[in-house]
Amino acid sequence: MATKLLLGNANPPPITPPVDDALKRDCPPIEILDGTAAFRAYDPPSATDPFSVRYQANLVDTARQCSSLGVEAAIRVGVTGRVILGPKGAPGAFRLPLRVAVVDEADKPIYSQVHVIDVVVPAGQTQAQFPHLEQDIVVPIPENRFRGWRILVGYDPKGVPAGAVRRSARR
Repeated sequence: MATKLLLGNANPPPITPPVDDALKRDCPPIEILDGTAAFRAYDPPSATDPFSVRYQANLVDTARQCSSLGVEAAIRVGVTGRVILGPKGAPGAFRLPLRVAVVDEADKPIYSQVHVIDVVVPAGQTQAQFPHLEQDIVVPIPENRFRGWRILVGYDPKGVPAGAVRRSARR
C-alpha cells in the first residue's frame, strides 16, 4: 500500500545497478601492437615471396568496454578482422593466433591470452571477415584508475603450439 501511495501504483520500478561512469571513462585504451596487425601464411611455410602467400589476415577494427565489479573491473574486448586469399590460397578453413593482453603502466602483463580463431573462406570467395569478443577479462581496479594501462591486441604465431595455426581443411 505504501508503494502505491508513494509511486502512484503497486508495482515499483525495477532497480537498476549503479553505473560507474568514471570507470567507463578511465577504461584503458586499446592498441594494435606494432608489427602484429597482419599475419601471413606461405606455401611452402619457409617462403617469403609475395607470390607464395596462401592467405593474409588483417585486424580491421577494435573496441573495448569496462564495467565495475566492485574492487575489480570486467573488460570486454572486441576485434574484427579479415582473411584474404593470396596467389597460392584456396577457400577453406584457417586458424589465426590472436593475442589479447592488458598491461599496466610499467608494461607488466596483468592479463594475456592467445586465442586460436577459426575462419572459413567459403567456396567461390576470396575473403572473409571474422569477429572475436573476449568477455572473460577481470582485473583489479588499480588506485590510479588505469592511468597508463593499455589493452593490446595482435597476431602472435609464437604464442600457440606448433601446427595449431595451419589451415585445417582444403575445400
